[in-house]
Amino acid sequence: MKIAFVLFNGITFLGFAGFYDVIYRLGQFEICKELSWDICAASEEVTDELGFTVKAGKVLPELSEYDMVFVPGGMGTRKLRYDLLPIHLPMNY
Repeated sequence: MKIAFVLFNGITFLGFAGFYDVIYRLGQFEICKELSWDICAASEEVTDELGFTVKAGKVLPELSEYDMVFVPGGMGTRKLRYDLLPIHLPMNY
């Protein structure tokens, strides 16, 4: 299984870190050896709502290549909901 963690400016990193920790620990088990993930964003760096900055591993990847797309919450979602193009979400509706 391939997972995309989609980060964005204004993210609440606690919402990302909690889920990432679980996925990382699952990847340590033999049964989950096929598990992989990428940290994705619309830019090379993302800053959370408190000013903490991280670098993305992939910038604007094609998200249809992933089995799961995880988008954590945060105040940045208020803007993101009106501007989905920067993260290339597949729209199937």
